[in-house]
Amino acid sequence: MEKEIYEISDLSGESLDRAIEAIKENPKFHNRDVDLDWLVDSLQEDLKENGFDSAEISFSGFWSQGDGASFVGKVDDKEKFFETIGISVSEIHPRVWEFIEENLDMSIVRHSSRYVHEGTVSVDWEFYDDPVVQMFPSSLEFGDITINVEEFLASEGLWSKGTAWKNSKCKEIYRTIEKAYEEEFSDEAAIDWADQMGIEFDEKGNEI
Repeated sequence: MEKEIYEISDLSGESLDRAIEAIKENPKFHNRDVDLDWLVDSLQEDLKENGFDSAEISFSGFWSQGDGASFVGKVDDKEKFFETIGISVSEIHPRVWEFIEENLDMSIVRHSSRYVHEGTVSVDWEFYDDPVVQMFPSSLEFGDITINVEEFLASEGLWSKGTAWKNSKCKEIYRTIEKAYEEEFSDEAAIDWADQMGIEFDEKGNEI
């Protein structure tokens, strides 16, 4: 008697479980290329909300202790970045903020070529001009009042807050990518792949 042939979507219960397990053990399913470029592109686009117009994300995964994700890029919108890390631009003197906008260069830069986790990138900032700014003429005889913008930003926690946010954001990006990768090997993904490949089963869920 000829065996009946089933598609995976025709199976249920233990038969379906057996078929899914067989698919997951199939080297062609397990070793297939998983394309996550669409997600990385989306996450890079999201970083515009934090002030980066052209950030570049790198990641490795998902089974080694050194795996992780990070990004590099120039801070194109300083106001967005400052607000993102918790420094209120509205509380900075307008003259100081004008100087920051015109003279501060900020980036997330990579300092390791071996790994790509959050510890391999850092916040880098420097001024194009002398950071000592004349605020306004004093009515007293002690001369003009000045402020060292670099020291001011350090006291506001630009590096420490920027570093904490950078670490948190890199971990968030990695978790997002890792979750998407795991979904590519879920029961639902196995069922979809079996349908796409036209794999057939008997009534007990054994591949024919």
